[in-house]
Amino acid sequence: MKKRVISLAVAGLALGIGGGNVAANDYKDGSEETSHTVSPGTTLYSMANLHTDVTLKNLYEWNPGIEPRNLQLGQEVRVAPPEENMPEQYHTVSPGSTFYSIANLHEGLTVEELYELNPDVDPYNLQLGQEIRVR
Repeated sequence: MKKRVISLAVAGLALGIGGGNVAANDYKDGSEETSHTVSPGTTLYSMANLHTDVTLKNLYEWNPGIEPRNLQLGQEVRVAPPEENMPEQYHTVSPGSTFYSIANLHEGLTVEELYELNPDVDPYNLQLGQEIRVR
């Protein structure tokens, strides 16, 4: 039994079933990109399976020149499109909305980012139905 468990564990590593870390990286321009840190047994296939809506084709597009047979431990692999390729997203103001409440509704968004994304919006005079850019 013990031998079988060890065999299954080794097989899992060989197939690339295993983890890595997902981390948001802040860049000087304020953008964030989601990446996967390569750990033992990580393959592009396993990364694509670990992340929702990510395909092998995406990984090749987002990581030009990546060598699938030569991934290095600790290597960062992009698992989300670059921010400039992401569509803009908006929040519709409802009763009681504030920049603070809107930021709290959208994971990873800060009030400061809302100010930057909406320079022409008066945060103290939000109107019902107004569209506020959140990405």
